[in-house]
Amino acid sequence: MPVSDPFIPQPDQNGQTPSCRPCIPIKVYQWDGESDPVEFPNVRCLSIQQTLGPDPGMAVFRYVFDQRPSSPGPYYVEQALSTNYNGPYVITPAMRLLVSATQPDGTLVYIFDGIVLEFDGMIGGETEGVTFEAQGIALHAFDDKVQDVLQRDCDAPTTVSDVKVQKVPQFNPRGKPNRCPDDANSGTPPNDYPVFLDPTLIGQSEDEQDIEDDSPDQSDDADPPDQSETGAPQQLWRLHDAARYLLFRHNAPPDDGSAPYVQNPKGEDLDALLISREPINDDSFDPGDSSTYNAKAIIVPDTPFLGMAWPTLIDKLIEPYGFACWFALSTRNPDQNSESDSGGGSAPTPQTDFKIQLKQLAPTKQLALQQRRTFKQYSPFEASTTNLGEAQLGRDLRPVRNKIIVMGGLKEYECSLVLAPAWQSSADDLDNLSSFLSTDVAFATGETYNAYRTWIFDEAGDGHYPNAVSSDRSNTVPSLDAVFGKGNYVKSHRPPIGQLFQKDIAGKALQYRLSMSDDYPGPYPAVWDGSGTWRHVNGGFRMLRDRIGIRVTINNPNAWSVGTANQGSDFLKSSVVKIIDCFANPSTPGPTAANPNFFLRLTCVIKGDQCIVSMPPRAVSSALNYDVEEIVDARDRFHYQERSANSEFNTTDKAVVIRDDTSKMDAESKARRNDLEAGVFDAEIHIPRFTTYYDLCDRIDQIEGRDLYLRTDNGGPRSAPVYPIVIARRWDFTNGQHTFLTLSDRGMHHGRQSGRAERLKRKANTIKRTAKEAADLVGRHPSERKHVGSTSLKGGLSTTDPDRMRS
Repeated sequence: MPVSDPFIPQPDQNGQTPSCRPCIPIKVYQWDGESDPVEFPNVRCLSIQQTLGPDPGMAVFRYVFDQRPSSPGPYYVEQALSTNYNGPYVITPAMRLLVSATQPDGTLVYIFDGIVLEFDGMIGGETEGVTFEAQGIALHAFDDKVQDVLQRDCDAPTTVSDVKVQKVPQFNPRGKPNRCPDDANSGTPPNDYPVFLDPTLIGQSEDEQDIEDDSPDQSDDADPPDQSETGAPQQLWRLHDAARYLLFRHNAPPDDGSAPYVQNPKGEDLDALLISREPINDDSFDPGDSSTYNAKAIIVPDTPFLGMAWPTLIDKLIEPYGFACWFALSTRNPDQNSESDSGGGSAPTPQTDFKIQLKQLAPTKQLALQQRRTFKQYSPFEASTTNLGEAQLGRDLRPVRNKIIVMGGLKEYECSLVLAPAWQSSADDLDNLSSFLSTDVAFATGETYNAYRTWIFDEAGDGHYPNAVSSDRSNTVPSLDAVFGKGNYVKSHRPPIGQLFQKDIAGKALQYRLSMSDDYPGPYPAVWDGSGTWRHVNGGFRMLRDRIGIRVTINNPNAWSVGTANQGSDFLKSSVVKIIDCFANPSTPGPTAANPNFFLRLTCVIKGDQCIVSMPPRAVSSALNYDVEEIVDARDRFHYQERSANSEFNTTDKAVVIRDDTSKMDAESKARRNDLEAGVFDAEIHIPRFTTYYDLCDRIDQIEGRDLYLRTDNGGPRSAPVYPIVIARRWDFTNGQHTFLTLSDRGMHHGRQSGRAERLKRKANTIKRTAKEAADLVGRHPSERKHVGSTSLKGGLSTTDPDRMRS
């Protein structure tokens, strides 16, 4: 029997726990948040219910319509519901009600604190009654929704100069870091919190980021690389960073110094708790023992949260990784109430705390049921070894997921590619130069639209032409083995990305680059082999968006302004290139050639066909001995970026990895695996008395007396066990006193949760119907009322409700 239960029946003079005892006194109070609570003797609490997660809880009450002269409060429905009645002990909308329970030792504890928002009245010829429903005081945490962003100035990312801006709040947009640097938090320690930074911040002013009209077009597809590991100030949001921001900013204490409706956890506790525990050895993993795991940060996925309430968002962020949150009510005695606290009187006051816990670290408790009776030996009921009235148990291994595959974005490669003309050149073109002008009336729809303007890599075999006057069309697809590796890709169009991994001297990512050569001896189209003399083209073109290539955008292709250069041949030093002359009637190649045939090389970023993947093997603690996979789409936040050996910015002869999020992905996949490998255990528990011993998120490891162990994993004696947790608790006072618990090792199985929520909703409706029946009973004339005596419950424990006896 759980001896620490404060509501355990007290032993009698012979040391025996009585099987029949009075109910726990349950009282209702009105409270203004400051003075001592005032008891409402004309109100009865019928039930209280709360579920795990961002649920403020709810309670159902009824009026006691007693027409004796000494009875306070309204006597009739019209008095209880009418807005014109001003008598005493009337429940009004938004009134704050407290419910208390008195322990056997006389200690008062609060079991509900909430505000009244719903009324139900029933009136007939001989019966009438009023019930009403209150939501937990934590409902106020949902009053204000997130509507702005606290963002810091770009020119001082480590200085607290934060401004509320009306932008869509979003953690790590498209995987880009947008958190201020570490050790530069806003607020006052220990409740300080990070704020937002511009995800494109690289350190230069806005003017320096402007791009001239003739510079390469910035494609909307361009994704700047991760700045968190390249010296830039902004960092990726981690799980504890996001929790700090939401709690300490959006649930900050009121400016008037009063106590908030919901108290926050400590910042240091969030930092220590909200991490991934990557097992060092799966068969000896204990999340409570830091020597058995490596602590790693959990990166927050791309999460916009405009219009959301902070409790809902926190639950959404932490639940996939095995964490749970809930609102916990506690009782503060008068000596604990400081001057700044609410309720500075002489009576105890309630306090609601926002709790976050790793489910595998929650307290472990037991249920108790005496040994089974047999035909050979009669075993009388023993109240000291039984608190379980009835239990319905079920275990479902179908939702087990013991191999979590986290898939990041497609791998990205910075490379240099030599292009080929997408058009056929002819010597006759020199006689009709005006038809190649973009101002020509037939230009947009004629055959000259691409001529002398479009160069492609031809990665899908669309067709290209040689750098000469020729009608030979080729559909040969160039190989990308040197970039992707052999056999790791298909031949298809690859929209290029314009943002390079290479940075300029100010730390700004360079845009795609086009270079020109008149002595390149290698193949084309092809991956650049490192040969030739090349000069940078400064403008007058843009990169294609649907395939690898470029298009010259000037009006006259025979007057392409490419900028100046001081190296190479006379042609490369020239600031104007005559494209038509160079291809329709090229000069003999040489250092002084005026219009030689030339080649174009594009340096850009392209995506491969293989994504970055983390798939740790099944752990020995899994409930199943075979693999069951689950795919997690994490393309928004995990990336792999590589500078190929053939990039013009690679000074080595090998590929250089710029960013690799594999380690971060391993942390997420193992955190999810730890939460999903045990399947789902469901139980509905009935305890035929009132008790607060079992709290939300408590783990239930066994039913004592029957040797029924509820462990759901297969980790062995050296691994921390996984037990079902309390995900819902309900107290029912309509017919005696009862405690109902819903247990589940629920993981991320939202379908099961939805079904469970429907069952709980049906139970709540049953409670309200029972309340109406109670109202029907107490609404009768005293001479017509029935008396309710003791009720025998399963297991032999009986209770007597003195309040109902008085009715």
